[in-house]
Amino acid sequence: MPRLPRSLLRIAYATHPCLPLLLPACRDIPSATSELRWLREHVLKLTRHEKLQFNVTPSQLLRRLLLRRRSGEPLQYILGSQPFGSLEILCKKGVLIPRWETEGWTLYLAELLLSSKAYFPPSISKERGKKKNRPKQQDALRRPLRILDLCAGTGCISLSLYALLWKEIALSVVAVDISPQARNLALRSLKLNQNLGRLPPPSAMHEVGRSFEYKLADITSPDFLESGLSDGEKEIDILVANPPYISPASFDRDTSRSARNWEPKRALVPPPSVLSHGDAGKENVEHNTRVTAEGGGISAVLAKFLNLNPSSPTSVSVSKKEEEGSGSSPSAPDPGDTFYTHLLSIALKCRAKILVMEVADSAQALRVLRLIKTRDESGWWDMRQIWCDEVGVRREEGRGLGWGGVEGGRDGDGEGEGGGEKGWRMESDLGVRYLRVGRGNARAVVLGKEWGYEVLGRIWE
Repeated sequence: MPRLPRSLLRIAYATHPCLPLLLPACRDIPSATSELRWLREHVLKLTRHEKLQFNVTPSQLLRRLLLRRRSGEPLQYILGSQPFGSLEILCKKGVLIPRWETEGWTLYLAELLLSSKAYFPPSISKERGKKKNRPKQQDALRRPLRILDLCAGTGCISLSLYALLWKEIALSVVAVDISPQARNLALRSLKLNQNLGRLPPPSAMHEVGRSFEYKLADITSPDFLESGLSDGEKEIDILVANPPYISPASFDRDTSRSARNWEPKRALVPPPSVLSHGDAGKENVEHNTRVTAEGGGISAVLAKFLNLNPSSPTSVSVSKKEEEGSGSSPSAPDPGDTFYTHLLSIALKCRAKILVMEVADSAQALRVLRLIKTRDESGWWDMRQIWCDEVGVRREEGRGLGWGGVEGGRDGDGEGEGGGEKGWRMESDLGVRYLRVGRGNARAVVLGKEWGYEVLGRIWE
């Protein structure tokens, strides 16, 4: 990391004596000024609630926080929370911090679902308020919408979707993660937002049509589909996931010092047991972590319905042509892509109608599309999309949606990195036809089936 110029330090000190302490982490004065304001507000909040330690003045506490930030500790860990949509998500060392990229596609998914709410049963409150005069619903579902959030971490995705949808749509949300620490933090965030009035009270969240659960399980384990959900749960409607998707080499080379030193590596990089690659078509995944007693995984009824055979391969057979790619992909499977195999397998067996998987960039999005082409032999998915950083922004600005493909490693033609030309593009090597939505870097691969195709098709409107 380049050294800070003395002139920048002098300007920072002249602006405020505390700013130079934040410059090593922020690297520029506007960012340092914003963080100083947030830290001072945090100290003021602690002072107002009398949470300061004995014999510690507000100025002393502020200096301690500034020194922590100077060392590279993420601001979210220092402040203890991160806004995500309308919610306040608690943050703590050992649990991945929610990113704005994740927030963007989560809010966009909720927007699409709300604009398609006629497909789903109404929420309990809507049903009670309009029971006599409500017109007959043209529901695609005759039961609550079931959302499964895998690799849930802080629960930011599942909690945010619940907060945005529960008043309009009857739904059942289940979050799953392997980390007890993440689950405990998510449940604390749930309670915090209930106290703030941003989520319904605990009694309401156990009613049919507005339930929320957070379970402990290892989704790469054969035991994942054995126990947990109720006997009636046989299908998942929407599967969302922000899996570990960074390769070990990229973690050491490309991630920020703050992420490397402070955030949990296993939430960013697939663990060694998942990273194992054998010969094409052979199973080479070790299962070292079993489902914990508390929470469990998916129900035995669901496992029977899915006809999951623990001895069946979960790795993908990759042909020589696919390994070579088209020049925009690496010559061998990227270790950061391994979790997508499990997610695709679960989604297909659960007969999900919408699948949203976060990715790091456009290159990884295309590799995942190739993986889908290999895995989806039955042609289950009717629609494939790539959502970018500014998904939904162009529509709000009254501008055309971004479309694109990748040719020679570059994003498609048109305005901005995401492309501006309207039309479908074909990934030349494997003939993968997909729609790119928004502009900027790719952030999620999205698949649709049946009514999921119709919901995702709302981007045309």
